[in-house]
Amino acid sequence: MNKILTYKTENVLNIYLSIIFNALIYLAMRFLPLLSGPFLAIFLILFFDLDPQNPRVTYMAAIAIWMAVWWITQAIPLAATSLLPIVFFPVFGIMDGKDVAPLYYN
Repeated sequence: MNKILTYKTENVLNIYLSIIFNALIYLAMRFLPLLSGPFLAIFLILFFDLDPQNPRVTYMAAIAIWMAVWWITQAIPLAATSLLPIVFFPVFGIMDGKDVAPLYYN
């Protein structure tokens, strides 16, 4: 009798551990691409200076890497990824918002 109870307890424990493990894998697969784009962009901005005379070159490369990671991994829809320059070009002083916005419509 004790052997049967132990077997059932171990089986239930294995099922719960499997569910938790699968949930962690799912979260990692979902959020790792989403966070890796901004992380790589911030890493590039903080630790690299591609052109010491013009920091906008580094900012532009960081935004390009962020967009590339999100395009490749499809962390968010591609249409939303393509809107990153509208937000970040004016923030980093690469282009004015009035100059960037017309490039997105005809």
